[in-house]
Amino acid sequence: MQLLNMLSDAVVISDEMGTITSANQYCLNLFGYEDNELIGQNVKVLMPPEMASKHDGFLAKYKATHTSKLMGKRTEIAAVTKSGKKIEIEIFLSELFRDNIKKYVAVIRDTSHIKQLEGLVLNSALYDDLTKLRTRYALSLDFEKLLLTELRYGYVSAVMLDIDEFQKLNTVFGRETGDIILKLLAHKISLMAQNHEAATYRVSGDRFLIISTNSLEETESADRVICMNDIAAIIPEIGQALNLPVSITAVCMRRPISDLSKKSILQLLEKSLETARRDGNGGKLSQASDVGIDYALELDALSMKLKSEMNNKSGFSLNHLDIAIQPKVNDHKKIVSCEALLRWKDPDFKLLYLSDFIRVAESTGAIIDVGHYVLRRVCKLLSELEPENRVRIYINLSIREFADKDFIDKIIGCCKEYKVSHYLLGFELTESMIAIDIEMVRSRLIELVALGFEIAVDDFGTGQSNLKYIHQLPVSSIKIDKSFIDDINGEADNYPVVDSIIEMAGHMKRTTVAEGVETAVQAKYLWENGVDEIQGYYYHKPMPENDILNLLSKH
Repeated sequence: MQLLNMLSDAVVISDEMGTITSANQYCLNLFGYEDNELIGQNVKVLMPPEMASKHDGFLAKYKATHTSKLMGKRTEIAAVTKSGKKIEIEIFLSELFRDNIKKYVAVIRDTSHIKQLEGLVLNSALYDDLTKLRTRYALSLDFEKLLLTELRYGYVSAVMLDIDEFQKLNTVFGRETGDIILKLLAHKISLMAQNHEAATYRVSGDRFLIISTNSLEETESADRVICMNDIAAIIPEIGQALNLPVSITAVCMRRPISDLSKKSILQLLEKSLETARRDGNGGKLSQASDVGIDYALELDALSMKLKSEMNNKSGFSLNHLDIAIQPKVNDHKKIVSCEALLRWKDPDFKLLYLSDFIRVAESTGAIIDVGHYVLRRVCKLLSELEPENRVRIYINLSIREFADKDFIDKIIGCCKEYKVSHYLLGFELTESMIAIDIEMVRSRLIELVALGFEIAVDDFGTGQSNLKYIHQLPVSSIKIDKSFIDDINGEADNYPVVDSIIEMAGHMKRTTVAEGVETAVQAKYLWENGVDEIQGYYYHKPMPENDILNLLSKH
């Protein structure tokens, strides 16, 4: 009995007639009996009347046939306490033989509180405690049920609302005020949604969703279905009601159910919110742009693809990558160097451009493999030229490549493999890249220059670096950003930004390169005002490797 009292389950032992001979302390507590109060009573005292009336028959049948639905199995049944309260229990019934005497042992677990707890957990999962709106999990379940119905050709209309800079509101005015804002917004959209037979959800901290489905036959306009007028009115009301600077960005969309899945509906709207803010529609309601949403989804898909390839044993795929080479000329129109330009086009991502690919490759770390690919292509190209026809080729660098511990070893190894002299390679880094970590950049550049490589600063004038740092770095040339070159149209006598960069570079004894030169007017002005080299369509477009090989062979 001492051992039984240590158990967290109720234990009842009865004889062959059903008379209770032992009950542990947890059993007494569960059913509300005092010490020894159960001893001598029939186990029917623990059963509800409808079960107790059949117990003798069950017992007689078991003695005769030795078969029972309860014996040796865990079974959920009802039980009754001393006070008459019905509870749900799980019972495991077995036989015990001791000194040739048969007894029945019932191990009982109370499942009432477990079910009650499960109900609370489920309610908590489905309904937000603060706003009483349905949760993101509830949305997933609701949408899964929708996709299982016959409504295959209908439409989903939805509005997502997001409080701008909500964390800042919490910090400035306190979390209690933040909660008031959330509850007020939830209340207003709930009232509005009721009038339009729409469901409302709190899908994250300060983000809300209103959603409705409509059949194909309904001819209401999208504006009407998704309550645009009502939402547009709610947005300014929140801040006015609380006399607080509350700004809310909202996006709405209407799409065929066949276009959506339970996972993509939130993704579509969340990406549309990003697009709305990027396009200057923050603080108001706007219609989601299919192109903007699809563009954002392609970005995410590309990121997932690159991450998957990075984790794959076979490594990053170089498919869809290529390079083009664009010459730079001096004032005698002689090619003095070139730049290797990455090219990327994947038919699976029709809306994305090279700049998108580079940005995603940077964020995923794939840019390190991309950079090594370009390096190898350039070294191979240089090795195919006769020594007298070779010119320095510059390669663009990213901060991720720069920070790679094997970065310089890879460059040296590649030059050695293709028997390319270090002085034939140059590297371009952007001005903004320098500003990220000036000390790390400085140490790497010093090491590169000491090995014989040349360094250029690209996109000069658009970044955040200090001119003092540029002066202290071992940089050989400065490239004037195309945006400043585009301003040169012959309508003015001078162009102060361009003039200042050329003059400053001269004082620092750095070569100046104008990139993106496309017209004779631009070229004439730049040569007359002292630029050292020009790169652009006016002289040479970026070209395939075979074309640059032919051009340099005649050079």
